[in-house]
Amino acid sequence: GIGTLGVLGNSITFSGTTQTLTGIVAVNVTNFTNGTITYPPATTSTKPSAYPATTGSITQLNYNPENGAIGGFVFTPTTGPKVFVDTGTPSATLAPLLTVGASVTVTGTLEAPAVCAATGTISEVDASSLTIGSTAYPVGGNR
Repeated sequence: GIGTLGVLGNSITFSGTTQTLTGIVAVNVTNFTNGTITYPPATTSTKPSAYPATTGSITQLNYNPENGAIGGFVFTPTTGPKVFVDTGTPSATLAPLLTVGASVTVTGTLEAPAVCAATGTISEVDASSLTIGSTAYPVGGNR
């Protein structure tokens, strides 16, 4: 967040609105500059993009809190960063194949990253197809 942008001793500029509460002045910052760091940050693409067929393994399962079914998994590709793969509610045929350590090829849509994502946040892929072994399973619905 914005609290990590300023460093003691740096020359910063900001604008915003002030509000005085019980003798304390609060500033609602709307713009902030500290050298090359600016807030709000420069806009980036907010459009989803294709996530081409990528091979890797399932490293953690995610369960739907409403029904206990698998709803996705953390995917570690052979190369590239980890992503969360949203599977929706997988079919009865696919669900038992989704296990930690399973080798899988994921195809889908990479969601645009959040403008101000927390440190450690990983990107999300809405899966359209998962290939396990030599069988491709269509995925989707109930997302």
